[in-house]
Amino acid sequence: MSITDLTRRRLLQASAAAGAASFVLPVTGHASETVPRIRANGDPQYMDPFNQIGGIEEYLKITCLVTLMRFSGSGTTAVEPYAAREIEWISDRDVRFVLHEGIVWSGGYGTVSAEDVKYSFERIADPEAGSPWQYTWSLLDHVEVVDELTGIIHLTEPFAPLFSSVLSQLGGHILCRKAMEDVGGSFTTEFPAQCGPYRMTEWQPEAKVVLERNPDWILPKPDFDGFEFIIVSDGKTAELAYEAGELDYTLISVDSIARYQESLPENSALFEAPSIDYSWLGMNTDHPKLADIRVRKAIQYAVDIQMILDGAYGGLAAPATGIQAPGTVG
Repeated sequence: MSITDLTRRRLLQASAAAGAASFVLPVTGHASETVPRIRANGDPQYMDPFNQIGGIEEYLKITCLVTLMRFSGSGTTAVEPYAAREIEWISDRDVRFVLHEGIVWSGGYGTVSAEDVKYSFERIADPEAGSPWQYTWSLLDHVEVVDELTGIIHLTEPFAPLFSSVLSQLGGHILCRKAMEDVGGSFTTEFPAQCGPYRMTEWQPEAKVVLERNPDWILPKPDFDGFEFIIVSDGKTAELAYEAGELDYTLISVDSIARYQESLPENSALFEAPSIDYSWLGMNTDHPKLADIRVRKAIQYAVDIQMILDGAYGGLAAPATGIQAPGTVG
């Protein structure tokens, strides 16, 4: 499988990334569609990586923009080059990358360049700019532009998970500097320029978002001709729509997992993936009644975690032993 294919496995992987739950990401799918209809739980709100949120926005950035790296497949934390045809650590604080030649921006903005990479990363990293995702680039010193396609990412200190936790997601999405300047430096729900394997071509609020193949895409073509993201806010309604053949992929609710595990609709597959998200019980340590650590420990011991997991998650979630999810690199 080519590293630039958006295959059915990768679609499910993207679904998992966009809809992260605290325990599993069950997805069902009719695999025969060339333009899959995928459930989204709401309309796009903030697609700019500067202040992005999860949900359909993540689907759209994955398909309509590029990152230097991306995840290799479903259920894995391994990553591989994507917009970068070459990328390597040249020291414990410096990463050299060379972009593929000819990844074209829509709107006549030319090709994706090292200058675009520099603009995209440093824009989020600037502590005075106020991006809620600034922490993802808190170790960035600067991006050096060597030539049109080549650059060097300089960090202030070593950071082992750079490829997986930053360059493949979150602050790793690349924007067109010239297009961003033309729209005043920010956007909400309309990309100033697109360069991924697909382009967002239609949005009907509270109804659907349509993507079509990017005719200028130079890397190997993905499996699907396009996508329709159908806006269905209620999970149970989405399951009914799937079973009626009106959706091809959907996240399912916790209390439906056992039913689907026992009996799937015809031509369906159930996909489960571990999440790096977690839920927790927080205490206000400024409250005088909780100031004593012994009181807080007593509350902690009194909480029946397993009962919560059984009641809220149908016993399918594992109790956490810390904030680092199993399999997290670095």
